[in-house]
Amino acid sequence: MTRAGGDTRLGSEDDGGARFWVCAAVGIGVAGFGLYGLLNARLIGSIGSWLTYLIGGLLVHDALLAPLVVAASVMMIYLVPSRIRPAVQGTLVVAGSVALVAIPVVGGWGRNPGNPTLLPRDYALGLAIAVGVILVGGLLTAVRSARRPEPERAPERPRGW
Repeated sequence: MTRAGGDTRLGSEDDGGARFWVCAAVGIGVAGFGLYGLLNARLIGSIGSWLTYLIGGLLVHDALLAPLVVAASVMMIYLVPSRIRPAVQGTLVVAGSVALVAIPVVGGWGRNPGNPTLLPRDYALGLAIAVGVILVGGLLTAVRSARRPEPERAPERPRGW
């Protein structure tokens, strides 16, 4: 099925779904390689610790992160103009994800006074710089979106209907 402009949708009749199956095969291969590496690693004490970590990550995502993103997105409908809303939402999701990933190192979890080479940097400063760069990128994107000309509105009833 060809859309206006000549591009095709993934999995359309034109390509027979070949791109989907290639991507699926690559994804399954990568997942299989990771699982093989996990099961054959000699560094892990037990699979139970990895399962706890993975299940904990899923629970934190589903019980904390996803509801926060949804709530913030709903609030933005009322607080942020529609033209810059995608830039603001993207910026907050990326900055929030970076902050969540940085919590263990900023908190110094794993730091050992007897081994100064473990967590030797000022990770709070690094997080502040990373979030600052993300915010500047989001601000530039929002400004560019706000300056873009207003798109033409679709007619009430498209011709031919």
